[in-house]
Amino acid sequence: MAVVLNALIKPASVLVENAVQNEIGHYEWGKYAAWLSLCFLLGPLCDLGINTFATAKLAQAQEVRRVLENPPNFIDEFSTFLGLKGILVLLYPVLLLFLGLGMGYKNQELGYLVLVAMITALGQMSDLFRSAIKALQAFELESIFSVLEKIILFIGTLGLLWLGIDLQGFIVLRLLVVGMTLGIIGGIVFRKIGLPRLHIPQNSSEILKGSFVFTLMILLTSANEKIDQVLLKSLIGNTETGLYSGAYRWLDAINMYLWTVLPFFFARFAYLTKDLAAQQKLLNIGQVMAAVPLIFMGAWGYFFADKLLFLFPNSSCEELDKMESYIQILFLGAALNATFAVFGTLLTASGYTKYVNVGFALTMLVNILLNIFFIPKYGGIAAAWTTVVCYAIIGCFYTVILQKYTKLQIPYFQTFQLFLLFGGLFLGFFFLQKTGLPWLLQSVMGGVFILMCVFALKWREIREMRRLF
Repeated sequence: MAVVLNALIKPASVLVENAVQNEIGHYEWGKYAAWLSLCFLLGPLCDLGINTFATAKLAQAQEVRRVLENPPNFIDEFSTFLGLKGILVLLYPVLLLFLGLGMGYKNQELGYLVLVAMITALGQMSDLFRSAIKALQAFELESIFSVLEKIILFIGTLGLLWLGIDLQGFIVLRLLVVGMTLGIIGGIVFRKIGLPRLHIPQNSSEILKGSFVFTLMILLTSANEKIDQVLLKSLIGNTETGLYSGAYRWLDAINMYLWTVLPFFFARFAYLTKDLAAQQKLLNIGQVMAAVPLIFMGAWGYFFADKLLFLFPNSSCEELDKMESYIQILFLGAALNATFAVFGTLLTASGYTKYVNVGFALTMLVNILLNIFFIPKYGGIAAAWTTVVCYAIIGCFYTVILQKYTKLQIPYFQTFQLFLLFGGLFLGFFFLQKTGLPWLLQSVMGGVFILMCVFALKWREIREMRRLF
C-alpha cells in the first residue's frame, strides 16, 4: 500500500515543485536548495539517531511483550524517547541561527534559514511518531503517514500557484504543512497508544549512547546526499545549484520508493534478529523488491530524461540540456544503489551500524574530494558522476561487511542477474529508440520486458512477502 501511495503522490509533488521552481526562477530556487541542503546535512543533530534507535528498540520490545505475561506499557517506553526528542527539536533552529550568522547570512536570508530549520525539526518529530507505528508493525497505517505531508503540501502549493507564488510564500506554506502533519500524526498515535508522560528521561545518557552509531550513520548519509549542492553553491553559484537541484529532485522522487520500502525491512530484520532462515529469505526477496523498479527507472531515465522537464518553459535550451544530463547520470546511480541498499538495511538492523558508518565516512571523503577537485571545471556533471561513484563504493563495502561479519549468504548470483537485467533493458531501450515508436509505447514495452524477466528468473517468491510481514 505504501508503495502504491508513494507512486501516486510523489511524482505529483515533484511536478508541482518543478512548477514552483519555474515560477520563482533557478537563481532563487538555488538559494532555497542550498538552505534546505544545509539543514538536511545537519538534520542528524536534531535527531541524534533517536528515531532509528527507537524503531529498533521498540520493535524488539514488541517481541518481548508477545511472550511475557505482564509486559511493560508501550507508552512509557515511547515517552523516554519523546522527552529527549522534544529538547532537540527546540534547540535545532537556534543552532542553525548561530551557524547562519557565522556563515554570513543576514536579515531576510537568515530568517529563511531558520524557517527551513524549523521545517526540518518538526519533520523529525513526525518521524519519531512514525517510528512507534513501525515498531507496532502497523505498516498499513505507516503507509498513510508516509504520504500525508506530501498530500497536504501538494494541495497547498496548487493553491499558491493559482494565487501567485514567491519564495517566501512557499517556505511559510511548508512550515504550516509540516506543523499540521505533526498534529495529525501525533494525535492518531496518542489515540492508539495513550497519552505520554512528558519528562526528560533519567536514562538519557543510555539512549544517546545507544543511538550514537545511528547518529553517525545518518549524519554521514546526509553529508553524502547533500554536500554536492552545498559545494555547488560555494564553488559556482546559485543558478547552477538550482539546475542541479531541479534534476536531483527526480532522484529523490524515485529514491522515495527505497525510503518507503526499506524502513519496513529494517523493522522486520530487527524483529527477526534470532531467526537467520527468515532473515535470509527476507534479504533475498528484499534485494529484488528494492532493485527491480529502480533498475527500470535507471535505464528509462537515460533515454527519456527530457520527458521530465516539461514544466520548465521559462528555462533556456542550455539549462534544459544541463538538467537532462544530470538526470541521466543520477538515474544510473539510483539503479546501482538500489541493488545493494537492502544489504545496508540488514547490517544496520542487526547491530553492525559502526561498520556501515566506516563505509559512509569513506564515501563522504571521496565525495568531498572529487567535488572540490572537479566541480570548478565540470560543474553539476562532476557532482552527478561523484554521486554514482559513491554509490558504487558503499555497495561494495556493504557486500564485504555482510560477507565477513554475518552468517547469511550473499545472493551473488541474484546480484549478477540484476546487473544482466539492467544491461538487457538498457540495450532494449537503445534499439527501441531506432524504431521511431512513441516514447510512451517504448516505455510500456520496457516495462513488459522487465516483468517477463522477473517471472522467467523465478523471482515469484516475492509473493511470500505477506507471510514474512
